[in-house]
Amino acid sequence: MTIKSTSRILALDLYGTLSRTLIGLGLGDKIVGRTVSSTEKQLHDRPVVTENGHVLNVEAVAGLKPSVIIADRSVGPKEALDQLRKSGIPVVLVDPHRSVGSTPQLIRTIADAVGKPDAGEALV
Repeated sequence: MTIKSTSRILALDLYGTLSRTLIGLGLGDKIVGRTVSSTEKQLHDRPVVTENGHVLNVEAVAGLKPSVIIADRSVGPKEALDQLRKSGIPVVLVDPHRSVGSTPQLIRTIADAVGKPDAGEALV
């Protein structure tokens, strides 16, 4: 998959980890929407694109015209992310497992996806 732009990012997961990681990489200003778990102060004015917790609202997501979606399967349903991918939006899926031991690899994966490997290593 080729990500042509990180100008409009959606980071979608149950924990808010993905948005926090993108903020740590210096891309918080590129996040255009959020899940209910992304409670960072700088994102408070971004629209929530989930309903009933962590069910994606495909229309709300598509309406934000994201240049890339970074997500895991903790949000769904699965068909929602598949539908968004089929619409032409690049969707990067990461491992939904979270632990202290898996955090460095998660950061590196996200940093590589958005073209910021050096910032990822610094964050690790």
